[in-house]
Amino acid sequence: MTFHIRPITTEDEDQISEHMRTIFRRDEPLSRSVGLADQLIQKSPRTQKDSSKREVSLVAVDELSNIVGLCLNEFKQRNDPESHFKSTNSDLQKIVELVDYIDKEADVFSKYPDVNGIICIHILSVVPAWRGKGIAKQLVIETRKIANALNAQLLQMDCSSYYSAQLALQLNFRCIYKKKYADYCVDGTPVFLIDQPHEEIGVYVQHTKEQFFSVLMDQFYVRLATDADNDEIWEFSKKFYFKDEPLNNFLRLHECIERDSFPIVCDKDRNFFLLAVDQLSNIIAICKIELIKRDDAKTATKCANVQYQKILDFIEYIDREGDLFNKFPQVEQVLQIKRLSVDTAWRRRSVAQNIIMKIRELATAMNIQLIRMECTSYYSAQLAIKMNFQCFYRKKYTDYQKDGKPIFSPEYPHEEVGVYVYDMCSSKLS
Repeated sequence: MTFHIRPITTEDEDQISEHMRTIFRRDEPLSRSVGLADQLIQKSPRTQKDSSKREVSLVAVDELSNIVGLCLNEFKQRNDPESHFKSTNSDLQKIVELVDYIDKEADVFSKYPDVNGIICIHILSVVPAWRGKGIAKQLVIETRKIANALNAQLLQMDCSSYYSAQLALQLNFRCIYKKKYADYCVDGTPVFLIDQPHEEIGVYVQHTKEQFFSVLMDQFYVRLATDADNDEIWEFSKKFYFKDEPLNNFLRLHECIERDSFPIVCDKDRNFFLLAVDQLSNIIAICKIELIKRDDAKTATKCANVQYQKILDFIEYIDREGDLFNKFPQVEQVLQIKRLSVDTAWRRRSVAQNIIMKIRELATAMNIQLIRMECTSYYSAQLAIKMNFQCFYRKKYTDYQKDGKPIFSPEYPHEEVGVYVYDMCSSKLS
């Protein structure tokens, strides 16, 4: 999958509008919180093609000229007259007013009296299937080249998302202003109710002559969890796993799951967690592993939480349908990866790959031939394929029904659950 980056043209307008509707407004925290994706939106000047010399926006396109990423920018100069966009859509207008408020509070030109020109990155968005390939980073790098060509001394990123803020930090931007969403109120009530991990909006800047580099620590190691880690595993699961995993996210379990419904069992024989931790011993990833044996009794798992029971029933259905022991009569034991979740700030940094390598070491030490990985997410399935797992069984969510209706309808690109296996002897299955 290859891409290249170019300036936007008038021919891109329909594709950009569709991307804004189907991708950006569903992902961006403010738009998501007020449901803009389902509304007909009047076009903003920031999303329209400007034929003037100040047009500095970019798109990333694939080999078929489909837009897979976009970076909508604005060239601002110190003496530009103030302009304020007004929308007839009341929800969009709330966002416009917050952005205007943040611009006024940050007051970048006052903080940098030697700066006369700024390239402002207003919207940075990548198609889900193309994430993790460096597109967003490359769009920012190309934007900086434009800034240098226009003699704009500063880049500015307005980050309403936790993820865009992490990207800014990795590219050596510095935060000069931030506002917690809980503190932006009208009549004492927050205007926006935003899901975790998005807690604030920030303004990040960088001089165009500075070098890009990651300021986040890359050092981490993988270890077995103990009972002393249970509380941290639970808190990590609430913050990341329940909100990211497609089935839990669809049922919004992070809003109602209780710890009693989600037991964390760490023993050395059958159930355990692997943890990735940073240099300060903070958990940055978790992975639940189970040892299953051919002669294990088949017992249905029951849970007091009705919503979580739907997932348990589905997983047990998948376990029956994707039964490895029938397919591989010579196999007596299997290591099963049940739950793998990485802190968003540490993704795309080989944390999950290192955990899987550790699981292979455990399988070798335990003389286990097969590793089984249940992938309810498009991204975990891509990870399994990357790590040379082979797909053994899959089920589309639309085909798992009750009374003729799908029980789960996760957001795109999550369309199916898959069972992937890794053969420790050959790494390929016959």
